[in-house]
Amino acid sequence: MKKYEEMNSKELREEAKGNHIKNWWNLKKADMVKALNDIKNTQTKMEVPVVSENVENTEIHPYAEMIHEINDKLLKKEKEQKEIKKPKNKIKKSKVETVSKITKGMIAPKVEDENIVTLGMILNDLSKEGYDIKGTKARRILRKAASIKRPFKTWKWDKEEHKDIINEVKALLTK
Repeated sequence: MKKYEEMNSKELREEAKGNHIKNWWNLKKADMVKALNDIKNTQTKMEVPVVSENVENTEIHPYAEMIHEINDKLLKKEKEQKEIKKPKNKIKKSKVETVSKITKGMIAPKVEDENIVTLGMILNDLSKEGYDIKGTKARRILRKAASIKRPFKTWKWDKEEHKDIINEVKALLTK
């Protein structure tokens, strides 16, 4: 391997990119050489020396514990990723209650309260009577009608309190 000082700019850029140097594309040649030398020096410092078991009172490299911890974390992550990739036991299908099919053009009503009537419920009733009105068109008609009030923030009304509004909505949509 060539020394960094002997390399041309293109080779230095490739090395800098490979070593994940920040802003390698903006650095000048001298700055890249300095950064690469710094990385090379830190890598040689971080190598863990081999210590024989028979030698007593040996000094442990100051970065040895940190390197071992990092290696352990990397191994754990690799094991977790391998476990994630393995297909787990298939879940057995349990009996699911079927909901009646909604025909084309019908809107599925969300049942929150038995006393609440939504615009979707009204449109479903009207579609059974032969009126095919989409929700977007129905909302536009109701917005233009000044007499229709929304007690809630959505298009829903209480069956008992707002009977007159519900009848007026049906009348507007069937015109």
